[in-house]
Amino acid sequence: MNGMERVMAAMNGRPANRRAVSLVLSLYGARLTKCPLKLYYTDPAAYARGQSAVYNTFKPDILFAPFALPFEGEAFGSRVRYFEDQPPNLASPAINSADEIGRLCVPDIEDHPKLNFFRESIRLMAKEHGRDVPIAAIVLDPIGLSAMIMGLDGWLNTLLFDGEGVKRMLNLVIPYFADRANALLEEGASFIVIPGAVANPMIVSRSIVETTALPVLREAYALVNGPIVMHSGGAPLAPFIDMFTGLPNVAGFVLNGGDNLVRARDAAGRKALLIGNVDGPTLSKRSPEAIRSECMDVLLNRENDPCFILGTSGADIAYDTPPENIHAFLNAAEEEGGMATF
Repeated sequence: MNGMERVMAAMNGRPANRRAVSLVLSLYGARLTKCPLKLYYTDPAAYARGQSAVYNTFKPDILFAPFALPFEGEAFGSRVRYFEDQPPNLASPAINSADEIGRLCVPDIEDHPKLNFFRESIRLMAKEHGRDVPIAAIVLDPIGLSAMIMGLDGWLNTLLFDGEGVKRMLNLVIPYFADRANALLEEGASFIVIPGAVANPMIVSRSIVETTALPVLREAYALVNGPIVMHSGGAPLAPFIDMFTGLPNVAGFVLNGGDNLVRARDAAGRKALLIGNVDGPTLSKRSPEAIRSECMDVLLNRENDPCFILGTSGADIAYDTPPENIHAFLNAAEEEGGMATF
């Protein structure tokens, strides 16, 4: 079986020759190809070469399109900072309050250079690997995108005190979100991964999630022409999965490191895909033996769960992570073997 077949088996609760493995190696391709990050995150061919190196080196069951969320804010006018060993980050937002929304210009997804970087990267990856492995595109939902454009403090202040400003912002970003997600699916992405930290009750109040975020996500997700996987975004997700299970097109969830797997499955229902939950950004600080042991504990916990993929939680696996630490995931999955118990 190849990665596409294993992931589809997990999504449909069917046996596979081994457990599917998802590793967030968007950044790591630059290390494998010794590509400077400014080039890696601006040249689609350089990014695609990095992901080919990821596939050829580790054979993960999912490849990731660029995990560079600040570029979505940059397309609206935010400023981005580049680094030598980590993904670009937001330097300053395009606006600071709802009073400035009128200054925003919605970028054209057909010809904006930052957005074309994502599209062309996916097109190249799909041409090379699309038959063998799913390609996951990372997209901010309208709530998270608003924070990337306005800054987290400005957006939270708007959510709390300016209902009219919230409406004006969302009227801009909901159609953009849908057009962008669907464009990436058309280029060859297999599904859309959406980091949802800003719509999480650990970040904003449960009341805001229930009264504002959920109606927005319900409207926006219904416009997406493919499956959605909600990502924890670094915040606990298991205690709140039940809030998101009924959203349109949501096929599964990437759990946070430390999320209780039993609780997550009980809340998500037996058919939802769950992915996790070994913390990815800290793999560089641990030994291959410790990583393998944790992976085996996770697999033992989920041994009777056909709709589970072993994977890293959180953001990118760090640039300085030794390759043998990453291989420990695949070794654990191979050691566990097939899923004949299903």
